[in-house]
Amino acid sequence: MAQRQDKKIEPLYHFLAKTPLFEHFKREEITALLRIMEVWKYDAHEPVFKENDSGDSCYIITSGAIGVQKKIFEEGNEIKLSKLKPGTIFGQVSLIDRGPRSATCIALEPSVLLKLRRNAFDALFHTGHVTAYKFQDIIARIMIQQLRLADQAYARIIQQLTGDQAEQISEAGESAASGVSATLEWHENTETEPTTPTHTEEYLERDFTFED
Repeated sequence: MAQRQDKKIEPLYHFLAKTPLFEHFKREEITALLRIMEVWKYDAHEPVFKENDSGDSCYIITSGAIGVQKKIFEEGNEIKLSKLKPGTIFGQVSLIDRGPRSATCIALEPSVLLKLRRNAFDALFHTGHVTAYKFQDIIARIMIQQLRLADQAYARIIQQLTGDQAEQISEAGESAASGVSATLEWHENTETEPTTPTHTEEYLERDFTFED
């Protein structure tokens, strides 16, 4: 059963500072984010959340591994999409739109996760803290890359299917694209503007690589 752990800022700071996600964050920015996050430990084979669960949080893996699974047909057949390693963020879509989870995420081995809840992130965002804008920028970049990868996988699957199965996959793809479009629109139309720059040109141009 998942258990909340004591949070020790210093070792968590050193872990995040070494990950590609936070390489452009200052120490005080990472610390500000850690202060509003929770630490949770999951046993092997324990779900973090299941597909269609309501969601309002995202996670960063600090140790262990998380498997991502998804039902692709009405019959309930599940496929394994990926294995996520330490330093990976997941569940970020629900952090933004509070919608149902699009896949099941399960601990493949004992795992420790940092959890960021939507209400805590919103509170930080409304203070105008630069950390919130930079983290939001990361989420947008991850989603764009995931959409590109999904397009490639979608094309490969359609080539192998015909009839009703292909139609089901097509409808699911259109729904997912609409969700990403709405999320990116939210990202660009946020009313509050940062009081300081959220990134440099180098940060904007960086080609981040994340596992989905």
